[in-house]
Formats: sequence, C-alpha cells, structure tokens
Amino acid sequence: MPDRKVDPYPQHPRTGHLTCTVTGTAYAFPDLYMTRAILAAHPSNQGTVWVGLVTGTPALGDQNGMPLVAAGPWMPFEGLINLSLLVANADSAGDRVCWTILDNTMEARI
Repeated sequence: MPDRKVDPYPQHPRTGHLTCTVTGTAYAFPDLYMTRAILAAHPSNQGTVWVGLVTGTPALGDQNGMPLVAAGPWMPFEGLINLSLLVANADSAGDRVCWTILDNTMEARI
C-alpha cells in the first residue's frame, strides 16, 4: 500500500452570497473560520461592489476598497483567518458578492 500524507485538519468547501441591500452601507461577511477564500461579483450585478477590511477611512468604496464587477475577475484570499474580517459595499442596491471558502474545521458542512 502506498504511503499517503494525511492532513490532520481537513478542509471543506462552503459557499454563499452577501447581498448589499442599501448603497453606501458596509455589510460584513459571515463569521466563518477559514484558510482560503475566493470572492466574485454576482453575474447579475448592476454596478461595482467594493470589498475591503472592516476598518478604514474613508468609508469603504472607491477610495479604499477592491472593486468587483459582474464581468470582472474574482478575488482570492490566502491566510485570512475569518471571513468576517472583510466587508462589502455596493454602488447599486441589491448587488451581491459570491464567496467560496475552505473551512478548516474538523467536520464537513452540508
């Protein structure tokens, strides 16, 4: 039998959407421990969604956020311990950010 490396901390993918219902408002991502994340704008978005850190002056937007647009690229994160350290703000009400993370908990989530 071949020798296989076993990861003592299995990683399980989890996905979701963050909806920015009011423009100019910072919305926190869920409180989820993780090792990696990928964020992308939802394909039906009408405007730009800005993603950044929980703290920051001025308010999260084109001055200090990373833009995500419907036809644009996705944004990877490595080494971020919790998804809730990020917030999003949308230029158009109802726009969403899609997220996928690798959860480093010991049990799979369904």
